[in-house]
Amino acid sequence: MDRESPIHRKKKPSSKSKASSRSNHKHKYEPCILKYLQYSWGERCQICGRIRYKPGHRSDLLRPECRGKPYVWIGDYLSIREMKEKYPGIRVFDWEYTKSGVVHKEILE
Repeated sequence: MDRESPIHRKKKPSSKSKASSRSNHKHKYEPCILKYLQYSWGERCQICGRIRYKPGHRSDLLRPECRGKPYVWIGDYLSIREMKEKYPGIRVFDWEYTKSGVVHKEILE
């Protein structure tokens, strides 16, 4: 019989990322401020450092004269010093995407 059999294709591994392993502790989140293009509120685990973005209203991080504007630029936000004076004890983190993953570094001043 000259009939060709269909080509068997091997299964490729999924391109979706694998589920990360579960943490071995209950996260204890504390509020923080995240900087990625703009400033926003977030939460950071006190134990492992995991950061969770909290979308929502961030007008309290804007300068008073810039509140209510339809477009917001990075210069419309309070400076790091003003944020730390207004919210003592709140840490500010710079959020970057790299080839190895997300990196967040604390902004001291």
